[in-house]
Amino acid sequence: MKTAIQRFITLDARNIIPEVYIGLLFIYAALLLTTLNSIRTQSISRTRKFIWALLILFVPIGGMAIYAISCLITADHSFLRSIGLIRGTFNSKSI
Repeated sequence: MKTAIQRFITLDARNIIPEVYIGLLFIYAALLLTTLNSIRTQSISRTRKFIWALLILFVPIGGMAIYAISCLITADHSFLRSIGLIRGTFNSKSI
C-alpha cells in the first residue's frame, strides 16, 4: 500500500492513464460551459457577469463552488416554502 501511495503522489508513469485524464477534462469542460451559460442567462449587470466569468476562469474549481453557493443564497425559495421545507424567511432579527 505504501508503494502505491508513493507512486500516486509522485505521479509515477505507471499510474498515468490517458483515458482517465481525458475523461476528467471532458467533465471539467462540461462544468465550465454550463457555469458560463448560467452566468450569461442571469439577470445581472454585464459588469457582474464579466467579474463572475473572470473568477471562474482564473480560479477554476473554487470559482465554480463560490458561484454555486451564491446561486443557492440568492435563489427563489418559494417552492421549498410551499412544500414545508422552509418555514419562514431568514433574517438577523429572527435569530
